[in-house]
Order: sequence, then C-alpha cells, then structure tokens
Amino acid sequence: MTTQELPVFGVVSLVDGEWFSESTVEIGGREVEVDLNATTETFPTTTALALLKMLEDLEMLDSQGRRAILSRPKQEGICWVDAYLDHLVTECSSSELKAIFKSEAAPITVEKLVKALQLERIGVYPDMLTGAIPHIVMDYTPGVEFTDSLLVVKLDRNSGVLEVVTES
Repeated sequence: MTTQELPVFGVVSLVDGEWFSESTVEIGGREVEVDLNATTETFPTTTALALLKMLEDLEMLDSQGRRAILSRPKQEGICWVDAYLDHLVTECSSSELKAIFKSEAAPITVEKLVKALQLERIGVYPDMLTGAIPHIVMDYTPGVEFTDSLLVVKLDRNSGVLEVVTES
C-alpha cells in the first residue's frame, strides 16, 4: 500500500486511486473539520506541503477567508456574498436573524455577516489532475441550525482568492 506522512493528517494512504484523509483542528475554541482530497496515483507532495503550510496559522487563514468575503468579489457578474446575505434575510425568521446577528438593528450588512459566520470545514485539494489549480476551500455558515447553505472561499497556495461562492 502506498502511503504518505503529512502534517495535520499523519499517515495518508492511496485507496482506489484516491488520497483522502480527515482530521480536526481547533480555531477560536471550536473544532473545525479538515480533509485532504487528491485523485492521482502519485501523491503531489510538494503542492500538498505548500497548502498544508497555510494551516500552520489557522487564525491568519480564517482572517484571509473573512477578508475575501468582505471584498465581495464577483464571479461571472454575480456577487455570491450578497446573494448569500439575501438568502439568509429571505429564508430565516426574524428570531433566527436575531440569533445569527446578535441584534435586531438594521440593516444587516456584509460586515455583520462576517462576524456571524463560523468556519465549519477546511478542504485541501493539492492535485492538478483535473486541470484545477491546487487550492484550499473554507466553508462558512452562521450555523447549521439556520441554513444548509455555505459561503465558500477558495484560496490558492499563495493565499490568492480564486473565488467566493455559495453551496448547499
């Protein structure tokens, strides 16, 4: 069996042509799931280590994700941050919005959203087999009890923002 020793994950094994491992890290007193996903026979060690180095300072990584959300980038003319905020305002009750934003004060802004979001998961994708740029994905939510939609920030190995989108 082919294996690879990695920070955060320990020993990772190639199973059916895929490298997959899960772990947890602590950030801000909360446990956050971290997973590694690669679909290549030969493990992309150099790229994986570059991405995993980003996990050495989780507060900085989280801060980069939140700054990306605050910048409200557009993909194909759509600002997914605004769409996510509109979704919350439309789908959540007034009591849920009060619980999310800890206030009844209007208006609900992107700045308030960023403060309310919790980092739920970090995904590490080091291979380029499918033509994708190696990246880290950070999934944010105000709480799974309020919505199953996520605000997702994707960063390259140089911490450049690739995209900010929503996912269900």
